[in-house]
Amino acid sequence: MRASTPTICENGEPIIQIGEEHSRIFIEPIYYHQKIPNSLQVIYLRQGVYERLTQALLLLPKNFSLILYDGYRPFQVQQFLFANFSRQIAQLFPHITEQEVVRETSKYVAFPSLEHAHFAPH
Repeated sequence: MRASTPTICENGEPIIQIGEEHSRIFIEPIYYHQKIPNSLQVIYLRQGVYERLTQALLLLPKNFSLILYDGYRPFQVQQFLFANFSRQIAQLFPHITEQEVVRETSKYVAFPSLEHAHFAPH
């Protein structure tokens, strides 16, 4: 299995803050609760993602709900996650090279990139 970072294409779709407007979608901003620096107390998603989640709920039994733990995350949070995971990999496998640590980390956490980082929530 080859590790890769998904390609991100800007499509101009609005990014919206997810609140309590849907009775079966709950938010639990996990990185904020873990006190990760620069994490957000709210969750932002592309509008189309939110619409697809609400459509999925229509297909599920009425007693099912969704909990959103994350959506858009700032570059600094992605950096923290990548660095933290890399440290854990390096500790678990002290015999592997730094390049191998990055390759292994990239299987689980996307490499932080500013390439498409133009959204800045208020």
